[in-house]
Amino acid sequence: MDALAAMVAQAEALAGNTALSVTERVAALTALAVAINPERRKVARAGAGRIPLAGATVEELVTAIQDDAGAAAERARPPATAYKAVEGLFRPGGARSACADVAAALAAGAFDFAHSPAAIPGLRVLLPPTASHPVAPGGIYGLTSAPGFYVLPRALGVAQQEYWVRRMLRGWVEPPQRRNIDAVADPDYSNAVAAAAGVDEARVVRLADGAFVSYASTLRGEPAPAPAPVVAPAPAAAAAAAAAATDDGGCGRPDAVAAGGGAGAEFERDLWPRYRAAAVGAGGASARHHGRSEPALTRVSWATLGYQYDWTARQYHLPSDPDFALHQGCHAAPAGTASRWWAPFPADLWCWGRDVAAAIDAAARAALPPHEAGAAHGLPMAIDPQSGIANIYAAAKKLPMGAHVDDMERDHAFPVVSLSLGCTGVYLLGGRTRDAAPVPVLLRSGDIAILSGDARLAFHGGAQVFSDTAPPERFASTTGAAPAAAPPDIPPSAATYLTDAAYGAYGHPGGAPGDATEETAFRDFVASRRLNINVRQVQRGH
Repeated sequence: MDALAAMVAQAEALAGNTALSVTERVAALTALAVAINPERRKVARAGAGRIPLAGATVEELVTAIQDDAGAAAERARPPATAYKAVEGLFRPGGARSACADVAAALAAGAFDFAHSPAAIPGLRVLLPPTASHPVAPGGIYGLTSAPGFYVLPRALGVAQQEYWVRRMLRGWVEPPQRRNIDAVADPDYSNAVAAAAGVDEARVVRLADGAFVSYASTLRGEPAPAPAPVVAPAPAAAAAAAAAATDDGGCGRPDAVAAGGGAGAEFERDLWPRYRAAAVGAGGASARHHGRSEPALTRVSWATLGYQYDWTARQYHLPSDPDFALHQGCHAAPAGTASRWWAPFPADLWCWGRDVAAAIDAAARAALPPHEAGAAHGLPMAIDPQSGIANIYAAAKKLPMGAHVDDMERDHAFPVVSLSLGCTGVYLLGGRTRDAAPVPVLLRSGDIAILSGDARLAFHGGAQVFSDTAPPERFASTTGAAPAAAPPDIPPSAATYLTDAAYGAYGHPGGAPGDATEETAFRDFVASRRLNINVRQVQRGH
């Protein structure tokens, strides 16, 4: 810290030393800038963006040195919490991080359930690897230190992984799902309607007993109302229900759809076809490194399924909420939905989440001693998926997912079931506070992780995504046109649903293989990203 301050003082002294020529001062400051930050190649210039270091002025070099010294001092500070300390070990660019690849992450202590589970301290084997198991061929594992946390490594085969990637990118990043890129077009983005109506009256807060009431009622000291009956959203009309049932995964639709209430605003659409056109060159060759402009899909970080989560207000807007009418009325309901805050939940994903929870319930009940087979371990485990999030984590991002708790569902008795696709990432599972050091876990493509029981409200996050670690065999088979598929959104039998062979025959057509060019585009997309699909139950009953 003292050395950095001394270097900044030296830079400021050089800048004011008129005994030196401008050329001499620039040369000395350039050397000092590189000494503080060896990776420094450019500096900021007002109105011109960033320019090469060689063309910088004295003032620009001093500013760069001050910025780099401040950043270095910040990195050198001891982490504020135990969670941050471990995060810094795996976060790319962190002062304490040396994890440039998967091997380095393993050397730093990351748990590898797929390849070396026996080396994990406190491992609990609920189900050993069983190739014939329809849900968990790679086994089901837990940790004695984290009751309710389960990992199913290598749970999905090649065809299954490809299926869910296609499903997500062809359809789930399209309206009516809410996405991070909708900030301008959505008239109810970031709880804007509640703010316009008067935040005290419209905002909903959660009381200590878990009840959700209007904020104004708490200011007035009113008693909490009796719990409202569970009201499930109904289809807007028979035509809307039919439209939802024949969802084509986002293909063949207009580029944009008008946002109700937003004058002239439009939601971006056809994200996957536009990415495919931009990312794949002539002859089906990948253009990922060809320097082309990035299409809209590369800006998507998340899209919500089913009950739509309001990220800024940190709440779901449910029909039983006192402020639901405000939000419901703010937006012309898109086809297939009852309101802007609910979209049809994919039946195939619903079936998958249900079957995973049932498999863990059976394995845990059989493996755990009777006195442990209870709520702390998430048992009995069952889920009626009502909401989900499709996340996209780019390897280039310095921190894919910061520490957080999934605590805004109305009932925490149900698990969060999560699927990893694409590149390998470091997942951190912490405790009930950030003062608990998290467990680093490698999650690879096809792995499933579950938060339930005592782990349901644990802090967790993603520290890093390793580029070019998606299994090379994904989307490597290009067989031409998509095969005939079963009717969409018809859940197949549990006996055949989760097998590789069944996906081609029983899956949604949005998950069927495409032609050689499209498969190349899928491979291009996952080469530098980790995709995560998770499902959860918001409230009891449906």
